[in-house]
Amino acid sequence: MCRCHNRFDAVGVAFEGFGPIGELRAKDLGGKPVQVTAAFPDGKDYAGFDGLRTYLRDKRQDDYLDNLTKKLFSYALGRGPLLSDQKQLDAMCTKLKADNYAFGSLVESIVTSPQFRTKRGKEDARE
Repeated sequence: MCRCHNRFDAVGVAFEGFGPIGELRAKDLGGKPVQVTAAFPDGKDYAGFDGLRTYLRDKRQDDYLDNLTKKLFSYALGRGPLLSDQKQLDAMCTKLKADNYAFGSLVESIVTSPQFRTKRGKEDARE
């Protein structure tokens, strides 16, 4: 593994196979072969983006879905999640799983949520 990746998680190694503009590459800018295999927190080695996908699906899927849901929800509302949003976020994750992880299902859950439908703009906010 590249020495610079020894100090942080292995996720960065999965992206070493991509160049500065996102192209696939077998060699780094110095002409050396890129290293895309790394040991993940479960103790197993995974290679490249496909390995990262396998690790996330098998070991961290619920964490990934929770984070994706919160981030997309926050982006849509223009604010961070509140404690009162947790019930809605949990329902969105449940629906996403039931709909076979279809991204459109998550978007639909967000735009039909009470939080989104009653979102106030800056012009509506009282100072």
